[in-house]
Formats: sequence, C-alpha cells, structure tokens
Amino acid sequence: MYSSLIIILSIILTIISLIVTILSYVYIYLDAKQKNEEPILWLIIALFSGIIGVIVYVISQRKKTYENINPKYFQYLKFSIYYYIAEIIFGIWCFTAILAY
Repeated sequence: MYSSLIIILSIILTIISLIVTILSYVYIYLDAKQKNEEPILWLIIALFSGIIGVIVYVISQRKKTYENINPKYFQYLKFSIYYYIAEIIFGIWCFTAILAY
C-alpha cells in the first residue's frame, strides 16, 4: 500500500517535472529573445545543463535593467528553481522510505 502510493506520487511528480522543465526552457527563450540576448544560445545552455542553466540564467539577468522587462518570466523561473529543490527533497524522502520499507 505504502509503496504503491510512493510510485503514484513519483509518476505524478515526473509528469509535473516534465511540464515545468519544458515551460522553463520556453520562458528562457522568450525572455532572452525579448532582451535581444542570443535566445538560441541560452536555450542550448539550459537544455544541456538542466536546472544549473536555469539558475545561471536567472543570476546573470538579475543585475541587468531593461525597459521592456516582463516580470512574469523571472517569477516563473524562480518558481521552477523552487520546484526543482522541492522535487529533490521529495526524491530523497521517497528513496529513504523505500529503503526503510
């Protein structure tokens, strides 16, 4: 019973993770394109480095000021970083629960 619940939660979390990952890449591309900052390059960096690329993009863009900034891009990217952290914590919890079972 307990292990089947963990499997179901893991499947749901995997689907949500896939959606969040794809949306993160879309937002990085749109934000970089809006700022005329090599959107394809940033997309490639994010694709090959995963969450590290998203974090690098957010940190590199924080100190820059632009007239046409759309704040929803950064809000979403920050959300995706928090989501990945929560996913890692949940994964560790599931792993330890399976080992204890």
